[in-house]
Amino acid sequence: MIISHKYKFICLNPPKTGSGFRENLFLNKNKHLQCDWSLDIYGERHPNLKYIYNEINLKDYFVFTFVRNPWERAASWLSMLINQQRSQRACINDEIFARIKNFGPQASYCAYNNFRINFIGDFYDQNQQLLYLSKKLNLNIKNIPLNNKQPITQEKKFLYKSYFNKNSIDKISELEKDIIDLKKYTFDLL
Repeated sequence: MIISHKYKFICLNPPKTGSGFRENLFLNKNKHLQCDWSLDIYGERHPNLKYIYNEINLKDYFVFTFVRNPWERAASWLSMLINQQRSQRACINDEIFARIKNFGPQASYCAYNNFRINFIGDFYDQNQQLLYLSKKLNLNIKNIPLNNKQPITQEKKFLYKSYFNKNSIDKISELEKDIIDLKKYTFDLL
């Protein structure tokens, strides 16, 4: 989470949505901002709205977040775990899904108890939306690095789809239904 009491905004960062990129971008060029990890239930940096709802008067802040296609997010999560554990390619199984579910659906960063955040950005158009937010919030974010996504190859398409089976596709569909409906995400993103 990035919070500025001076400029009255909060950036909630669901895991695997480019949170590290945003933190570096915001904090490196704006020394008056801070990362507030003190409210995080998981001991990291990803508190959702429910957790901070009673800790901060959210109506006094411009609150925003970014979301990502849930299946690509799950694949990114699995890829990260594979790299950390130096293990072989796996699939989204119950153990991996439990880790993903532990952080809650991305919708838990967007609305809680009749409070809806002010802006929900999309991971895939993040650069343009960050420029918009920079202007709106009077931040010094002008030279956002270009998104260096590599072209999608047949091998990448196969690898992405090999992480899932029908059960894991359905579980993610159920967990992330609100975000899927809001952003019109589909499993066949590639």
